[in-house]
Amino acid sequence: MSVDVRTSHTRRALLAGALGGAAALAARALGRPVRTAAATGDPVIAGQSNTADATTILAKSEGGFPALDVDTPSGTAIIGRGSLGVQGESHDPQGLGTGVFGLGGFVEGGSSIGVHGDGDTGLLGTGAFFGGASLSWALGVGMYGSASDSAPPPVHLGAGVIGQSDEMAGLVGFTGLEAPQPTPHTGIYGRSTTGGTAGRGLAGHCPQGIGLLGQTDTGTGVRAYAGQPAGLALRVSGRAAFDRSGRATIATNASSVTVTPPNFYATSSTFVLATLQQNRAGVHVQSVVVTTGSAGRFTIHLNKPVPAATSVAWMAVN
Repeated sequence: MSVDVRTSHTRRALLAGALGGAAALAARALGRPVRTAAATGDPVIAGQSNTADATTILAKSEGGFPALDVDTPSGTAIIGRGSLGVQGESHDPQGLGTGVFGLGGFVEGGSSIGVHGDGDTGLLGTGAFFGGASLSWALGVGMYGSASDSAPPPVHLGAGVIGQSDEMAGLVGFTGLEAPQPTPHTGIYGRSTTGGTAGRGLAGHCPQGIGLLGQTDTGTGVRAYAGQPAGLALRVSGRAAFDRSGRATIATNASSVTVTPPNFYATSSTFVLATLQQNRAGVHVQSVVVTTGSAGRFTIHLNKPVPAATSVAWMAVN
């Protein structure tokens, strides 16, 4: 393996000055004076600050081991300072590489953090996908976080942030000083212990589309739960629409109507509420009989025939 030390002014410079910044920080911590090496072209000297007026690049001619490996028993291994402190790029020809990878160690009774961001913009990730000779920002992943013992699955999504976990929560967001214990097998877990009634564990907003979407095949799309009897499991401010509702018309001189809504699935626990939409003296809904199954239907019965066509509003529950 050979190491080529040269200079370049391209944007693909690797951690410019990071090694020197780390050495300078260590020297200050020990109370030693910081010495400055000679100008551009001199070798990088360990244990002191190295100064240059051009970018320093370490180019490794072979794959495999890292081009730069910095190890320290404690503290910070590498520090990057500047308008962009650290930049990581992946040039994998198959587009499956990783720009920046952080690994947090784990010991019994505690854990560490793979990547930590702090400040106005703690972490900024941009996902790029190379297609042919052109660069497209439509695909790729800005940030990918994984809490898994297994290798991450292939990612071909146009996502800003992806969080993945084997059993716990893929992404956790919370307010307050105490980190929550997320519900296992949860894609996104949000919790707020600050703000009182103004706190929001999870919020979604869309001016014209859907603010928050819950979808399932055979389970429950959205479940609202109140932990205390005095709490509200669900509160709706504004109009509410239910697909399992509608109007049916009972013809003149008839006393019943059978309704077969599209994709109407009924079980033994399904019941239908029905009310007349016109004032018919002495007429009321006598019963609603539900036929269960994937092609469910129900029949609304009145106590007597109506003298004119009459609308009946209905809503199916459960």
